Amino acid sequence: MCKSDSRRIVARRIAQVPAVHQPLLRLAAVFGRVLDLDLLRAAEPVVSWDEWLSAVSSAAVLDVSEGRWQFSHDKLREYLLDALGESERRELHRRAALAIEHVYPGRTDYTAALVYHWHAAGDTRREAHYAALAGQQALESGAYHKALEFLERAFALESQPAARGRQDAGKLRLLLGETLYGLGDYDRARDVLRESVVLFERSND
Repeated sequence: MCKSDSRRIVARRIAQVPAVHQPLLRLAAVFGRVLDLDLLRAAEPVVSWDEWLSAVSSAAVLDVSEGRWQFSHDKLREYLLDALGESERRELHRRAALAIEHVYPGRTDYTAALVYHWHAAGDTRREAHYAALAGQQALESGAYHKALEFLERAFALESQPAARGRQDAGKLRLLLGETLYGLGDYDRARDVLRESVVLFERSND
């Protein structure tokens, strides 16, 4: 079966879901293949859930595996995501991030997801905040390469005016310096840690 035929089959499957239920299906796709109904309910509280689940399961778009609702195939979710316009994509990711903050406040296992969703939503300030937090959490667990990825992202965003206000520049450099030191990049670690000292001293003046 060629790619275009496969896509037409997926499109027909999605089209079997009534139009009234399509927006929530797109939101579910943004969250991931496996559905967390608590998050979906927080993002879209006014929904007839029995009716929606019946509609999407009747169309074989969603099914249940090991007690969890999920997309019956990755291609169905991919089709929904590919069809999103930029403004709708940003809004759905914003709603996903807000739902996670509401349902799972302070949960470290959702920090990376918040980096992803706020990035996709175009909210640089919140992305920078959670990238720094995810970097700190990875550093504390000894995952230096992962910590470096998040902290360098936060560091890169720091120069953007929209990202200012939610992270401490001195603390960010301290975390980055410790990560670089743990990875054996001693020269850069020294430079970044010196910057952190200067910033801490300025803040105490």
